[in-house]
Amino acid sequence: MDRIQIHPTAFVDPKEPGAGTKFLAAEALRGKGAILINSDGKRFGNELGRRDYLTGRILEHAKPIEEKFQGGSAGKPSAIMLMNEANVDAFGRPAFNFYAIVKKFFSEFGMGGANCCKSVAHFSRLFWGVHHQPRYTALLHSQKCGAHLW
Repeated sequence: MDRIQIHPTAFVDPKEPGAGTKFLAAEALRGKGAILINSDGKRFGNELGRRDYLTGRILEHAKPIEEKFQGGSAGKPSAIMLMNEANVDAFGRPAFNFYAIVKKFFSEFGMGGANCCKSVAHFSRLFWGVHHQPRYTALLHSQKCGAHLW
């Protein structure tokens, strides 16, 4: 085999962050609106970009995630995937529930901070346009920023 393709998104199992084998995160999660941020809360790339592009952006802009956040990333550069309820519905709630409930790869959480809020606001304008962003707009104005994010 003379070529290797790296899949940019895989789940870190909170029960075993250092496991050598990861469960692939479907590209459809990003295709249906999930965004990736680093541990500083900053969006760093186009989630719909090619695999090599997105992998490079993760390696360049994402740091290892500390253990206090869902068990960490075992010292490996990792991004955090954010989805709102509209993204979950677009992806398909039964499939999402497999990741969130059965595998426990997602959890609902609050992630405040100006960088997270800016990333989500910028993304919603790009993804839905200025006129169609009710869930994100309500989220940002609630001043909880991440209260309804997965």
